[in-house]
Amino acid sequence: MLILCLVAEQMSFAQSIDLTFTGSMNNRHLRLDSVRVENLTRGWSETLLYPDTVLTLSQSTGLSQAHCSAMQLKAYPNPFKGNARVAVTAAEREMAEFSLYNLAGQCIVRSEQLLVAGENLFDISLRKAGVCVLSVSTGSGRAVLKLLNRGNSGTDAITNCGSLAPMYKRQSSMAFQRNDTMRYTGYAAIGGGRIESRWVVNPRLFSQTIELVFSNGTQGTLKALFSVSRNKRVRFSQGNLQYSTVGTHAVAGDTTMRGTFRFAENQWDTLGHDNDNADSLYTGWIDLFGWGTSGYNGKYPYMKDNDPSHYGNGRYSISGTNYDWGVYNAISNGGNEPNLWRTLTIDEWRYVLDERPDALQKFSYAVIDGIGGVVLLPDYWEQPQGVTFIPRNGSSNVYNNDQWTLLEKNGAVFLPANGFCTGTPIRTFQVNLSSDYWTSSRNVVGDPTSANAWGLNFSHHLINYSPISARYNGLCVRLVQDH
Repeated sequence: MLILCLVAEQMSFAQSIDLTFTGSMNNRHLRLDSVRVENLTRGWSETLLYPDTVLTLSQSTGLSQAHCSAMQLKAYPNPFKGNARVAVTAAEREMAEFSLYNLAGQCIVRSEQLLVAGENLFDISLRKAGVCVLSVSTGSGRAVLKLLNRGNSGTDAITNCGSLAPMYKRQSSMAFQRNDTMRYTGYAAIGGGRIESRWVVNPRLFSQTIELVFSNGTQGTLKALFSVSRNKRVRFSQGNLQYSTVGTHAVAGDTTMRGTFRFAENQWDTLGHDNDNADSLYTGWIDLFGWGTSGYNGKYPYMKDNDPSHYGNGRYSISGTNYDWGVYNAISNGGNEPNLWRTLTIDEWRYVLDERPDALQKFSYAVIDGIGGVVLLPDYWEQPQGVTFIPRNGSSNVYNNDQWTLLEKNGAVFLPANGFCTGTPIRTFQVNLSSDYWTSSRNVVGDPTSANAWGLNFSHHLINYSPISARYNGLCVRLVQDH
């Protein structure tokens, strides 16, 4: 738990603003290493060290950090099944009496524990399910916390799990106003690496508890993060979407449907002219699809209907609907559950390519072991030694497998050029030369009744946003997962 005390002075009085930061992953408590506090309105950021960090914002004195004197209690998770972790933040070293009571006022377990300045961690074990109250009393005060137990641990106990001393940091003179938009990012160490939480963005400052949620994503996700707006980041899938009529898979609504969706094993994998065989009877794999052909409402990936208005949701965007391949379908090697993935909108693609910090320095056409495509670099990029990357210069970015492995390890994403397919019979064109990727947005520019849809087109170092009128054309699909 990380406590941030913000004091905003307005006119002739001051109002205290207390923020309590907690970390969690998979509904379990995760210890924070630090929190980055960003003022998006004024363009500054500060990093708070963990644990028990206190930050004071004042319009007159700027920003400083000090120790918070109030004792704080937090349980993870709560409700819990038999066992919970309780974090007790104390201002100084002193003895404390821990008491757990049921709603009848009966003491379930009592224990004396030594608290040190900073965060103190304790495991609570309970045999009987129900609501109980934890009381922690010291010579300087008392704090209580309501707990809900839904399981049986086999014993009633309070166990000390160690403590973390407080840390302090320098002063600075960052200015703020109460209605500034603030963004918070948590950091934690896990599995030998450092991971980031999801962003929490608040348009104004007020007292609250902020939970910073961590996730490594499901199976099939690449680990690097890409901003798709000021408030949202995503991870890309490990490869382009592929489909076969063989087998069955789960879809939204707790039902199943014929066929199997999967991600390509590698980012550079494409199926090329295999897409010429697309048909309800073809048992191989395809990776070029008409717009909105998730299988929902009879819109199958092998559709050959030449009326563009029959694809997807008529005249509307498919964002967030069952016509989106990732929303409706379980991806066999992507978590194997519906609604884990989605297709980026045109505005999100524009943010990735044009609007995020240093956007124009983070993409280029490239060739990997003879396969052409576009390389996208993540928000936080460290260039690996021995490999060069020249933005928007496809002729210079030619890599062998070993060089690409270094780029991919640092978070680079590759969109292979798989061409497109169209016509009756279906024919695939421009394989390894150019490509089109669907967005989830229809294009209404100049025509509110248009049946067009937005696609992302690239060839060599050029990337365009194209209003694809022929929704029946087969284009690539690359899904993302929200962080």
